Amino acid sequence: MSIKIISSEEFKKRFSYSMEKFNEFYWAVAWAGQEFDISKRLISHYRNKIKRMVVGLHFYQTHPNFIKKVINVSEVKFIKQPEGTFHTKTYIFYNNKTDWTAFVGSANFTNAAFTENTETIVMIKNENEDVLSSIMSVVDTNWNLARSFTGPEFSRYKKIWAKKNLHAKKLQEPFVKSKKDLAEAAVKDMSWQEFIEGVKKDKHGYRGRIEMLHKAK
Repeated sequence: MSIKIISSEEFKKRFSYSMEKFNEFYWAVAWAGQEFDISKRLISHYRNKIKRMVVGLHFYQTHPNFIKKVINVSEVKFIKQPEGTFHTKTYIFYNNKTDWTAFVGSANFTNAAFTENTETIVMIKNENEDVLSSIMSVVDTNWNLARSFTGPEFSRYKKIWAKKNLHAKKLQEPFVKSKKDLAEAAVKDMSWQEFIEGVKKDKHGYRGRIEMLHKAK
């Protein structure tokens, strides 16, 4: 058996290769994002390889566009635990008991996880049937708790998702465009009087800051 910790960059390469090589997919993931290259290929070329896929709905992070693409796929179900958070990221690619690969780590099925995020992923490869059974139990247990979307449920989810994401976008504009490290921000070492004098000279002034507080509220 082979166990290896891989980088985010290598994860994307290995994941793409596994989608082509293996015939069956068993996944349990906290959330899935808007369409990106790997998800497009999953739906257009490898949908018949999905045997069990469980996707979480907590915090309305799973994108409605993804749900729409798979809402009629019986092998894809969704879960929202009544307590705690469904937070697993487990991907199993399977041909037979001695030919399989699993990825377990921090990476959700999102574009950011496969591109810009710093993720930690453990890649486990074949041979040991007990290890495979242990990882597969994560998918199987949550599959039994998950369920498919109905049309009315999906409509309601979209409305709530849109409302929550609208608030998030409002908070991001125009206040998060700086690429500076927050730890290096001058304000953290200012006295209150220095901060007030700085605000008077700043282009946002008092009004811009009050507006930001209203949006945050």
